[in-house]
Amino acid sequence: MLRRELALALRARLAWMVAALSALLVGHGFILAVDLYAAGSRSVRANVLMAREFDPLAGIVRPTLGGLYLAASLLVPLLAARPLAVEKERRSLGPLLLMTGSPARVVAAKFAAAVASSSLLFAGPIVALAAWRLAGGHLAPAETAVALAGHALYLVALCALGTAAAAWLDSLAQAAALGVVVVLSS
Repeated sequence: MLRRELALALRARLAWMVAALSALLVGHGFILAVDLYAAGSRSVRANVLMAREFDPLAGIVRPTLGGLYLAASLLVPLLAARPLAVEKERRSLGPLLLMTGSPARVVAAKFAAAVASSSLLFAGPIVALAAWRLAGGHLAPAETAVALAGHALYLVALCALGTAAAAWLDSLAQAAALGVVVVLSS
């Protein structure tokens, strides 16, 4: 069951389009962050006191993850609602529930597929931060891991919201719209 759901979610064009759009937003944030950080670094050379306060977490990691936050807030509710909403729209959810005999197992598999497809959004930040390290930039592993874990938890919460909206409403469009409205109003 889970294998089928993961295959459906990860083969969907929507998952890869969302990941590509997220990578564009993350890349834009990363390029701007590197540009501003480089400009600030030039002024740090002259002032020792300023050098102590110059932090790559605030200068590179947070702006890079800002693009991920924007992409996730707008696109993950759509991505998360898709696995369950498509089954409902195709009227194949009833037979699937009868076949498995466990609604909780079906919804859990759909939720896991939503989380797996949403995790594709982490490709952009991981590549950008790896490029920063390869270019000689400093990143504290523990601080960066905490920032990434916070965004991972946010993605899981968005997936729960999208899955709940899909379970409650009849179509993908309604579920995605409700998910985006709830995220934007929070």
